[in-house]
Amino acid sequence: MVERLKTGLVRFLAKEDGGVTVDWVVMVGGILGMTFVVMGSISGGVEAFGSRAETELASRELGVN
Repeated sequence: MVERLKTGLVRFLAKEDGGVTVDWVVMVGGILGMTFVVMGSISGGVEAFGSRAETELASRELGVN
């Protein structure tokens, strides 16, 4: 039983197909991390712009009869 597990582990570690999967997971994790950093850094500016736009649009009168 132990020998069978050992053989399976050696075969698994010798395969190179999984390397691409690991690279993909690391790359996607990095992209997500950068996305959260960018979102955090620009959220204040976007919120301020939205507030100013809301104030400007609310102050305008519509020419509806």
